[in-house]
Amino acid sequence: MRDGASFSAFVEAVRGLGIPARTLLARTGGTYRITTDHPTFGPGCMGVLEARTAPGAFVFDDHCGDQGANAGGEDYRLERVSAPARGFRLRPVHSGLCLGIPDASTDEGTAVHQLPCAPAGGGQVFQFDPDTSAAG
Repeated sequence: MRDGASFSAFVEAVRGLGIPARTLLARTGGTYRITTDHPTFGPGCMGVLEARTAPGAFVFDDHCGDQGANAGGEDYRLERVSAPARGFRLRPVHSGLCLGIPDASTDEGTAVHQLPCAPAGGGQVFQFDPDTSAAG
């Protein structure tokens, strides 16, 4: 993984719904933000709605920082895992929970939620693909 890697796991989870491009942005203190670039609404951040701390809170895109509905819920820590698959858990800094797909669903359009971290990690392990759009 490297800074500027394209964040494709969420796109995979909601494939075909016109999801904007996502970029993993390194921040201070070992945290990351997932920025979005929507063709109509412009730049934004992916975060936990209203920085809620309870399991089940929705994750969605909005403006970054204080002007967005995700204010306080936009920063993540990455936790490298090797099982059940190699990749990363995304842990919102404000809650310490994990982002995931409920019941590890593979159904198109399934929303990402903030969930208790599961030892087996079903639906909670994400991979990062390099952004090759600027390669030439």
